[in-house]
Amino acid sequence: MLKQEPQDGEQSLADPNFRADVLSGLGGQPRAIPARWFYDRRGSELFEAITDLPEYYPTRTETALLMQIGPQLGALAASNAAVVEFGSGSSAKTPILLRAIDPAAYVPIDISGEFLRHSARELSAGFPGLPVLPVEADFLRPVPLPPK
Repeated sequence: MLKQEPQDGEQSLADPNFRADVLSGLGGQPRAIPARWFYDRRGSELFEAITDLPEYYPTRTETALLMQIGPQLGALAASNAAVVEFGSGSSAKTPILLRAIDPAAYVPIDISGEFLRHSARELSAGFPGLPVLPVEADFLRPVPLPPK
């Protein structure tokens, strides 16, 4: 049985939200832990490494599709539009889209804050005139977007 609370004299070092999610998730059926707890910087780096494997085809497929339909997207996008990307991760495919539509701003949203900020800095360097406004959030809940 899972211990619900620290006993007298004990101290929990776990984030209270993490602890609550783990206790709740492991007490339910099926047992589960929310994915957001796996996406710290290292978890995000591991996922990015997985996307480079030959067996992981979605990244290659999405990249090819973006390259193919980029000009059409550019023709359809409003000139003052912002690109909002939920689960942006490394934003590896994003430059293809940004070059195609030339948006007014880019808003990457990801749960892995440190990884998100690093990716946003790298993207900003490649698109110096583009406002890149990263939002760290769990997008399973309402996400406050930047006012711009």
